[in-house]
Amino acid sequence: MTFAPAGEEPQCNPVIAGGKDDRYGRGRYPRHQRCRGAAGCDHSDPASDEIGCKRWQTIVFGSLHTDTLSKGERDESAFGVGHHLEGLGAGDRDDSAGRAAQRVNVSYVLPKNPAHQSIYEQLEEIRFLERLRQFLTPFRLPRVLLVKVEGCDGDANAFYENNVITICYEIIEQLENTMPAETTAAGVKPIDAVAGPLFDTGLHEFGHALFDMLRVPVFGREEDAADQVSAYLMLHLGTVEVRRLIGGVAYAYETDAVAATKPLTMTQFADEHGTPAQRFYNVLCVAYGADKQLFGDIVEKGYLPKDRAEDCEDEYKQVAHAYEKLIGPHVDGARAKKVFDKSWLRPAGTVAVRRRAVPAQPK
Repeated sequence: MTFAPAGEEPQCNPVIAGGKDDRYGRGRYPRHQRCRGAAGCDHSDPASDEIGCKRWQTIVFGSLHTDTLSKGERDESAFGVGHHLEGLGAGDRDDSAGRAAQRVNVSYVLPKNPAHQSIYEQLEEIRFLERLRQFLTPFRLPRVLLVKVEGCDGDANAFYENNVITICYEIIEQLENTMPAETTAAGVKPIDAVAGPLFDTGLHEFGHALFDMLRVPVFGREEDAADQVSAYLMLHLGTVEVRRLIGGVAYAYETDAVAATKPLTMTQFADEHGTPAQRFYNVLCVAYGADKQLFGDIVEKGYLPKDRAEDCEDEYKQVAHAYEKLIGPHVDGARAKKVFDKSWLRPAGTVAVRRRAVPAQPK
């Protein structure tokens, strides 16, 4: 999210992305040029890594090093990317929460690529998956769900299949590569450009799990419905966190959209996912429909066209009705309120994002 008003295209430094164009693992577009934020690292260039691509420890986690946090603070910091997860207090961990947590297992799979070792270590240290499991405790699942992080042979992907959600290390690496060097004109901070898409990825795949496990009927494309579940859940967090997360998600979609320097082929429109540009406008629309005051500026500044904005409240109500009707009966309302009332993001100003030198772009 630069963002670009209609008729304007943000400038970017193209980097060739290997494999599928799949920041979320949900887009499956062919190889093409990708836009890279000024703070990003081209990991195909050894010199770039040598200069300072120490992913999570120096750029994303900021001040969340173990040597600067007490044990209690380490236990409460979560979701990687500089989040601060207050978590559920000891008094909140009742038997129903324990039973709910037992329905979600987590696993950190050793990375195949040595370049992902630091990501693996940091995710495990801050208990990323355990915190994600806490967030999912309100949902009454009929069978056990496994959520894991692992290497995917170079494919920046995330997917749900056979009661398992897989988030690839490559997707985290790719988010860092496109992170902006500083806060964008639209107010998206570097840390939120990672936190928002990563959180959205987990919730999107959880949406697929809900459809499967709860046998939820879906009209239209399931991928669109999973996007809507993710956005709906994020929009029930605190206003500051909602703004940061939605902004980060929109930034990621826009980055993918402007990176496509060649027109899409006819067959690419046959994909089960919407294009990045469509998903960009969809998430802005449902956010504006949910809270016109909080997101009013995205229409005023031209990020969301007024013609689309006119119907966004109805779009949000449609999503809300479907969620409450089909998924709501499987949610522990009291526990959901506790989860959504928590502060899950560390205040952006308290995270020290260390700048690093970036190698000059080849001419």
